Amino acid sequence: MTRIIRSVVLASLLATGTAAVVSMSPAIAQTTKGAPKVEPKVEPKAGAKTEGTVIYRPGKDGKFRFSVINKDGKTLAMSVVSGFEKPEDCLKALEEVKAILNSAKPKLEKAKVEEKKDSK
Repeated sequence: MTRIIRSVVLASLLATGTAAVVSMSPAIAQTTKGAPKVEPKVEPKAGAKTEGTVIYRPGKDGKFRFSVINKDGKTLAMSVVSGFEKPEDCLKALEEVKAILNSAKPKLEKAKVEEKKDSK
């Protein structure tokens, strides 16, 4: 019985000590008071050229896929998961995407809400 009481007391002391240490750590907002203000990135104007890379390569399954990567190395777009049998098919799909992006305006599509069926 005394072992259980000792274990409970020890656990509560450890928890209290941990809480005290956590509460003493400085808040993130306080450490950034003197930091310079970060300006948001400016979106390029329509028609402006931006730096980036478009690559295509064969996957482990031998099918080709393409990726559009910005100048920071972040992937912006990728081809379909199933891939293309030939590199020519991959390039053809990439040209089709390019044509669509040059001519189409983005549209916001509303999410479809599924109605819950009453279970009786």
